[in-house]
Amino acid sequence: MGKFQQVISRHSCSRGVRRFLLSAVLGLGMTLSVGMVTYAQFPEDTPAALQTTLKRLETAANQHDLDALQDYYGAEFVTSDDVPRPQYFETLEQLWEDYPDLNYYTELESWTQEGDRWIA
Repeated sequence: MGKFQQVISRHSCSRGVRRFLLSAVLGLGMTLSVGMVTYAQFPEDTPAALQTTLKRLETAANQHDLDALQDYYGAEFVTSDDVPRPQYFETLEQLWEDYPDLNYYTELESWTQEGDRWIA
């Protein structure tokens, strides 16, 4: 069991809420780390613009800047668990209130480009 799952398991919330919170963290495409300052890691061939975007996303998440983070998600965003965008961000905000020391680490394992879009 990972650190985040252990923390959530100790927190008094239902299994469904724990699953959603875990989904919220993982939905950011980041690996959780607590109390560490870390930086995004990229394969050598990653375009500079993609690196910049992911670094900004990671920075917004680490600063718990919900407004900046929301700029990276479309209006129709839904998680893989069918959680709509508004509920996703409400829960993320609550997660940050409950765990103010949460920090994120981004490790890009692969990417492809389709037209003007990156799939990472």
